[in-house]
Amino acid sequence: EELATRSARAADELTQTVTAGRDAGLAKAEELAVREGDTSRAKTVRRARTRVGGLTASELPIPAYPTKNVADAVAAIQALTTAADLQAVLGFEEAHKNRRGVVSATQAHLATIAKDVVAIPTTDATETGAASTS
Repeated sequence: EELATRSARAADELTQTVTAGRDAGLAKAEELAVREGDTSRAKTVRRARTRVGGLTASELPIPAYPTKNVADAVAAIQALTTAADLQAVLGFEEAHKNRRGVVSATQAHLATIAKDVVAIPTTDATETGAASTS
């Protein structure tokens, strides 16, 4: 049992080390792209950092996000209005705290924003549209 505990701890430490190295490497790549004026590369790296949860807490659109409890985090997430901000919080949440209620609320709000952006018709509008074309 002690061996299993030590093995699990070693695996966790290895994961943390690899993740920290990945995050630092991506942050440096973004910094270099910005310094070199390569905005396309900087945006691409930033999207990667966002997706993997590699942004720092200070880069998130919600001040003091890591200190918020579930209810406060969900309330702050509901106030966000862009998919980019929601994706940044979602990536960070999944990589750091992974609280089911926060992840679920973020995904639901992201889906609502996406639906509004592409103007997906409601069932009533679809039925009305179908009836008027026949």
